[in-house]
Amino acid sequence: MMQRIAKVSPRFRARMAAVLYLFSVLTATFTELFLRGKLNVAGGLVAVSSMAAVTLILYAIFRPVNRRLALLAAFFNFEAEGEAAERMQQIARAARAHTESNLYAISPEKSHVSKEFAAGDPEFWTPKPPAPTRVAAKKSGKNEPTK
Repeated sequence: MMQRIAKVSPRFRARMAAVLYLFSVLTATFTELFLRGKLNVAGGLVAVSSMAAVTLILYAIFRPVNRRLALLAAFFNFEAEGEAAERMQQIARAARAHTESNLYAISPEKSHVSKEFAAGDPEFWTPKPPAPTRVAAKKSGKNEPTK
């Protein structure tokens, strides 16, 4: 199995790295623009993991040229990916902290609907006025002291 992997041409590896890099960029763009909340974090993790694969493929391509330089480049790329993963965790925490639910009530007195629409639920859209309440008259004009 190892001999078969070693026979893969550098051109094929470079193309695979380019495809994975493009996939990472498109995934990150799609999640930032269209997904919110937990799906945004999942898309970010997919983008980070594909960038890790790109880093490993580029290391395999450049290792025959200069092993130390390829290792240094891979180290810096993994460090940047770690920072990106930490940023994704911060975004996830912020998304959970700022989640809100809004409950709205419709007031028929403040709504202007057509007669045809109001006929669908006449009890709600044409409420009866509340019964007048009588205020009890005070028996004496003086306030009694409290004990």
